Amino acid sequence: WQGQFHQAVDAYAVLYLLEIAGAQRLVAWYRHWRGLALMCADDRQGAFHEFVAAANSRSELGRPSEKREHAFKLEKPVETGKQACNLAKWYRKRKDQIQNAIRQVESDLKYGPDTNKAEEACRILGSLLGLHAKRPDKAKDTGPDVTWQGEGDLSVLGLELKTNKKKDGEYFKRNISDCHDHAEWLSKNYGDKGKLIIVGPTLPVAKKANPSDILQVVEIDSMRDLFTRAKYMLEAVEAGDKTSLEHSFQTWINYYGLNWPTCVESLDSRLAIDLKTDS
Repeated sequence: WQGQFHQAVDAYAVLYLLEIAGAQRLVAWYRHWRGLALMCADDRQGAFHEFVAAANSRSELGRPSEKREHAFKLEKPVETGKQACNLAKWYRKRKDQIQNAIRQVESDLKYGPDTNKAEEACRILGSLLGLHAKRPDKAKDTGPDVTWQGEGDLSVLGLELKTNKKKDGEYFKRNISDCHDHAEWLSKNYGDKGKLIIVGPTLPVAKKANPSDILQVVEIDSMRDLFTRAKYMLEAVEAGDKTSLEHSFQTWINYYGLNWPTCVESLDSRLAIDLKTDS
């Protein structure tokens, strides 16, 4: 940049406007770098907003802490969504239940032999995001382990948990076959508005397996990051003005990048087909 920070700010703005139609994760990088240029130009408020916008599209980039950065001012929400309304309703009726839910997810959302606990933790996490969360495989013995349902082009996300996989393991042909079966279940129940992901370690996919081109593997650490942001959102609402809970929830949902479906589309992931082995 050679010290020309304002010119760098303008250049990154042009770059991400050119790319904005089809490459959101690339745009996130441009916005993150624009945030740094703004920081160097001593525009801290502008920088923080760029960092937050970048993190909301690509969660691994991180975001400034509103607890430390007192100069940061939250943007007022233009409208209140269904998630905020669901959370406000839950908060008014059973605030103690929310705290219990946070403790359970904190304890059980991890790798280990007991996938049942991890599945329930993922279901609860969906509820903490203000989504309609179920465990169809447990209730009906068919479908994904967990589903999160929201509104928009992505109506429902199916989560297939493989949190009991060993570090030296792989995704077997039967694991991928199960994913095909559960993706078909989503298609029959939700049309083209459903999507399936694997929640598990980044491991090789067996040579004989044939994952779809869109099947993603999301590490448990990414899910825990999502949980941490949901937890911080709830703590911020608890500590703030409760005159309008819906408004308060929406404000912090926006800040922590928890709007559906961006909250799941922004998760760090790998395509299963890219993990396929040659031997």
